Amino acid sequence: MRVAGLATLTALAVLALGQPALAQQAVRPAPPPMAAPERVLAVDPADRTLGREDAPVTLTAYLSTVCSHCATWHEADFPEIKRRLIDTGQVRVVWRDLPTNPPELALAGAVLARCAAPEHYDDALGALFRGQATYLQSGNVDGWLISAATAAELPLDQAQACVSDDARYAEIETRARQASSLGVRSTPTLFLDGVVTSARTADEIEAAIAGQPRPAPPSAD
Repeated sequence: MRVAGLATLTALAVLALGQPALAQQAVRPAPPPMAAPERVLAVDPADRTLGREDAPVTLTAYLSTVCSHCATWHEADFPEIKRRLIDTGQVRVVWRDLPTNPPELALAGAVLARCAAPEHYDDALGALFRGQATYLQSGNVDGWLISAATAAELPLDQAQACVSDDARYAEIETRARQASSLGVRSTPTLFLDGVVTSARTADEIEAAIAGQPRPAPPSAD
C-alpha cells in the first residue's frame, strides 16, 4: 500500500474531532467489578460482530483501542476463545467502543476500525492493539492507523475520507455515552448474554456458560 504524498491520517483525525473529548465519560476510576451493570443494549445492525448470528451465547466486549489491558486480552486470550467458542458456533462476539485516554487517539482508532468492511473489523482491531507497542510507544500515530488500514485491506484514500468524517466520531461518542449511562466505566468489560462477567479466558467463559442459566436477551431500551 503506497503512502507517499498522502496527508497524514493523524492530522485528519485531530481535525475531525469537532466535539468535546469524551474523557469525562470514558476515563474514571474503575468501580468494584460487581458495580458494573447487568444489562447491555441489544445487538443492532450497526454493531460489529464476529460469529454466527444464531449462536446460543452472546459475548459483548467493551474495549478501547488504546487500552493496554484490552490489547493483552485480545492477543493472549481471544485467539483461543475464537478457536474454541466462536468458530464452533457456540458464541457470537459483539464489539463495543468505550474510548479512554488519550481520547483523541482512542476515537481515531475506533473510527478507523469501523471504517473497515465488517468482516475485517477484527483485523483492524488486532492491528491497533498490536500497534500500541510497535507504534504508539514511539509516537508514530500515523504508522499505527496505517497499519490497521493495511490489515483490514482498507485503501488509504478511503481511510483518510473516513477519519475526516465528523459523523463517524459522533456515532462513537453516542455509543460511549450509552455505555456510560448503563454504568460501564472501564475496559475491558465483558458480558455474557447481557450479564457482566469476570471471565476472560476460553476456559473461564466455558465454565461461566455452563454454570449460569441463560437469561432472556437484553432489551433495546
